Amino acid sequence: MLAQTAQRLAGNRTIPDRMVSPADPDARPIRKGKPRNPTQSGYTLLVAEDERGSSASTG
Repeated sequence: MLAQTAQRLAGNRTIPDRMVSPADPDARPIRKGKPRNPTQSGYTLLVAEDERGSSASTG
């Protein structure tokens, strides 16, 4: 996290694969349309249903 802080302070606005949560290093930023919190961190879940039932897949 110190390296990405140094990158931000140097003016780099995009950091690929940046860590957004020290408690969960695999969490990714999620853009939402909420006015107060447009960006949150966590996981997305895609739920699809077919003729045999439903299945869940992380995305």
